[in-house]
Amino acid sequence: MRLSALGQAYLRFAAARGQSPRTAEAYSGTYQQFVAYVLAQHFDDDVRAFTPDIVEGFATMLQERGLKASTIATMLAALQSMGTYGVKTKASGRYILDANPLDRVYRPKRIRPAEKYLGKDELLTLLAVPCEPAERLVLELLVDTAIRATELATTTAGQVRADGERVVLTVRVKGGRHRVDHARGRGRRAAAREPAAQGGQARGPVTRDRSRGAVLTVDAVRPRSPARPQGRHHKGQGPGACPPTLGGDFGQ
Repeated sequence: MRLSALGQAYLRFAAARGQSPRTAEAYSGTYQQFVAYVLAQHFDDDVRAFTPDIVEGFATMLQERGLKASTIATMLAALQSMGTYGVKTKASGRYILDANPLDRVYRPKRIRPAEKYLGKDELLTLLAVPCEPAERLVLELLVDTAIRATELATTTAGQVRADGERVVLTVRVKGGRHRVDHARGRGRRAAAREPAAQGGQARGPVTRDRSRGAVLTVDAVRPRSPARPQGRHHKGQGPGACPPTLGGDFGQ
C-alpha cells in the first residue's frame, strides 16, 4: 500500500469521527512533507518505508530547519495517529502495518514559553480603549469569564441565560463536552444584552457584529483576547492598548 494512501485513508477515518478541519489540514500537511522526505531519501511511496529510522531522520531534518520542539512533536503525533490506524486497519485481508514505528521514536521535549499576563492596570486600560460594540462585547466577556477565544466565538445566544445577578454561559469545549461559566460585572451586562438584540434567535452567534452584518470568528476574536502579550506592543501603541500580538487563553 502506498504511504500517501495510508495518510489519506486515516484522514477520512478521522473526519468521520469528528476531527476538526484545522487538525485535518495540519495532519495532511505533515503527511505530505513526510512522503516528500521519504522520496527524497530514494525510497518508494510505500508503507514499508514507514520505519523508526526514517521517522527519526524526518524529525532530525525538521530540527535542522529550525522548527521548534513543540511543532516537531505535533507533527510526530500526526504520524503516530496514522501508524495507530495502520496497525488496527486491514487492507486486502491483512493489517496494513505490523507495528507502529512511532512507538520506537523519542519525541523532542517541549519547551514551555514563559507565561506573561496583563496586569490589572493594563486590563483596565485595555477595557478603556474605544472600540466597536461587538468588540466591546468580546473584550468584556473575555476579561470577565476568562473563557477561550475559540469557545466565545462558537457560543450562541441560546447558550446564554440569566441566573439572578449572574449570566450563565454554557460553552462547548474539546471533545464535544460542555462547561458552564458565569459572567459578572461588565461581562454580565454585555452578555445579557446580546440575546435580546438577537431577537430571540437561539442559534445566533453571541459575537455577531451587527454593525457590519458579520460574525466575529475565532480568528477575529483571538486578537482581541486580553491574554498573554508577546513581550512587545504594536507599532504606534502604548502599554495596555489592543496589540494584535495578544492571543491564546487568558489566565492559562
